[in-house]
Order: sequence, then structure tokens, then C-alpha cells
Amino acid sequence: MSTILLLYTANTSLVNGGGTEHVFVNMANEFVKRGYIVYAVVNDMDVSSFFLSFDSRVHLIKLRVRNAALPLAIKFKREINRIIPYCDSPKEKYITSLAVNIIKPLLAGQNITGIICYEHEDVLVANTLNLPHVPVIAMIHNAIEPKLGNMNAWALKEENKVTVHQVLMPDFVEKAKQYVTTRIVYIPNTINRVEESQWKKINDTAKTHCIVTVGRLNPVQKQTHILIEAFHILADTYPDWNVYIYGKEAENHTEYTRNLQQLIEKYQLQERVFLCGLEKDVMAKLQKADIFAFPSAYEGFGLALAEALSIGLPAVGYASADGVNKLLDNGKNGILCENGVLPFAKGLETVMESPALREKMGEEARKSVKKYSPDIVWNQWDQLLRQLQEHTL
Repeated sequence: MSTILLLYTANTSLVNGGGTEHVFVNMANEFVKRGYIVYAVVNDMDVSSFFLSFDSRVHLIKLRVRNAALPLAIKFKREINRIIPYCDSPKEKYITSLAVNIIKPLLAGQNITGIICYEHEDVLVANTLNLPHVPVIAMIHNAIEPKLGNMNAWALKEENKVTVHQVLMPDFVEKAKQYVTTRIVYIPNTINRVEESQWKKINDTAKTHCIVTVGRLNPVQKQTHILIEAFHILADTYPDWNVYIYGKEAENHTEYTRNLQQLIEKYQLQERVFLCGLEKDVMAKLQKADIFAFPSAYEGFGLALAEALSIGLPAVGYASADGVNKLLDNGKNGILCENGVLPFAKGLETVMESPALREKMGEEARKSVKKYSPDIVWNQWDQLLRQLQEHTL
């Protein structure tokens, strides 16, 4: 029986209802269903706060190192490294050593046959564990340039020690080759099959209509403010439309929610645009929507976007956005527009003004994500793991 080690030791929390949490928990649960022994390492102690639950057969290793105090020597090295980069992050390396000291005894006697890393910190842990002949898969959960392109030479050296990198879009394979020399495989995220009873039904007689977006509130990647700015342009012309924004503020952008609220108040849209926070039953909210707005600058896969498409919601996004421009087919299942607030507003308006277009795009949207069904994607993972294990025997 194969034993898989899943690592999410990054200095960020999984308790945010985001895509990474969904992929991590779903992967752990699916592997145990397929007969694997699964050890899942997380930095969050209270996994009961996760939006999804682990199968009882998953062996959880809960670290206590996420907010570990740094010794003065490490703080000094970190400051020196910021001025003259001489290694990978000293803080990450220190946290890695703490994590490995916890993980290693708990795995004693286990025949680990594969390690899957979710973030760069996990790659450091896998490399430091130094389990000979155990294949290591590094997942890249974002677009390539923001992820690998921002790594220094020392970080990329660690990345090149893994066996395989997994990317979420076909065109990411060639882009990743600019930074790493490992084998690169394309395996997308999964989208659960949606029953016909859950499909979005167009109701052009409804008194109000709804634009929805789902994702972390982040000014750099998600660009949530653009949706508010764009809707401001349209609000007077379409008085029966409202906007609902679901998501939690990103950890490194703690003022952004307040900034968004101030923007709503500036345009006097308090009764039209709503910051709804985290929502556990996202699909129920999507079913009540008419359009999915996704102004991200880039994505790895755009999980929230794909889920919206799966129930038949037309979407609007940017043509320049990696991880969006391959999910959306302009004019078919949604609109891809040029960068900027005005083009995004025009894209929204194109879909808002035509119930017939929304219905047509919705039908195409459902068809467009069938290839991401769980059976197809998990079979790809299963095949990769078995192939790597056979190669190392």
C-alpha cells in the first residue's frame, strides 16, 4: 500500500475557504478513498475551522511553528539577506528546521512512497527531510511568473531538487521551463459535477439581478476594487442590478476591506454593493446570481470561476489574466475584455443587457468545464504517482 505525504507548512493559514484549502482537503480525502495511506501536514492547529472536513482515515500532523518566535541570529541574517541576498529566506529555512524536527519522528517506520508540496516552504521541508528515492511533486498553485518569477537563484535551486512540477494550465508548461529544469506535468484542479437541478435558470422577469464575485479580497491579484469601480459606471443605467462580493481579506492586505467599503460609500452604493465575507455554501449564492465577475490580474486556475461556469453562469474577466483566459472563451461562455475599469464595465454591460445571451453563454459554460470532473483529474494524479513509484523501485 502506498503512503503519501502531503505538505502545507507555509506561513499562511488554510482557514480561509480559499482554493488551496479545497484542493488540499479534497486531495487527502480522495487518496485515502483510493487506498493510499495519507499523512497531511498543516500549520493550522484548529482544523475544525476548515470549510471542508478531512476523512477520518487521513493522518493529520498539526504543526505549531507558523508563528514561531525567531532567534536574534535568524532576524539578523534575514535583514542581511534583504540587503544582499545570499541564500533562500533565512526565516523560511529556520521554520523548515522546526517543521522537520516535528515531522520526522512521526514518520518513523513509515515507507513514504511520494511527497506532494503545496508551496515553496514545503519544497524546503521535503528537501530537508532528505528521503532517498522518494519522488517529490511540487504543485504550482498560481500563474508561473508571479510564483517562480519572483524567486531568487537560491530558491530556484531548491525547486530544481524536486522530481516533478505540476502546473494548472497547459500553457504553463512552457512558461515554467523558463525557471526550472525538472519534469513538468499539466494536471488541472477538479470541479465537482453539478446536477441539472442545480443549474442556473434564467429569469428575465425577476425584479432584481445579481452580479457575484468570490475570492480573497486582494488589491494586487484579485483586484476586487475594479468590480466596484466598473459597477459605479453602470449603476444608474441598471437600477435593478446589485453586486455581492464574497471572500475574506488577504492576510497581507489588512486595510483592503476598509478601502473597499470607503469606495462603496464614495459612490453611494451602500444599498447596491455588499461585502459579504466568507460564505460556506458558495454554490447556493452562485445559483442566485446572473453574472460572475472575475477581475483578477492572474490566477493559477481560477477555481471560483470554474465553479461558477459549472452551474451555468456567464462570466466576465480579463483577456490578459493567466488562469482566466483559458477558462473563458470570449463570446461563448463569457466575456474577455481588455485591461482597465471601463472595458470591464462594458464587458459586464454586454451580458447584463441580454437575458438571451446569458442563457446561451450559461449553456456553453456548463459544457466548458466537464473536462475538469473529479474522476478525470484524480485519475491523472493516480497515474502520475504510480508512474513515479514504479520508476523509483
